[in-house]
Amino acid sequence: MRYTEEEEKELNAQLGKWQRRAKRLILSDYYDCIADRLNDLNYTALTAVTNAETHKDINFSLWNSGLIESTLDRIAELINEARRENRKGGRK
Repeated sequence: MRYTEEEEKELNAQLGKWQRRAKRLILSDYYDCIADRLNDLNYTALTAVTNAETHKDINFSLWNSGLIESTLDRIAELINEARRENRKGGRK
């Protein structure tokens, strides 16, 4: 599929947003605690985003499936749960 120059910029901007979010999540102190709770599809989406140089490096179906966004949301949710559990444990 061919995109206009403006569309290319928008798609690469979206990729950049996902990459920045993924980086923040992966660098979280809690990521190692929750990584084993992700399934293979989540890892596939996360790997595709973090390794991509442009939007063209991500499969069209993966890009449009919503899996990337839902994976990042799931990781954020799991990290928040781990953070809350850690705070509760620290108060005892």
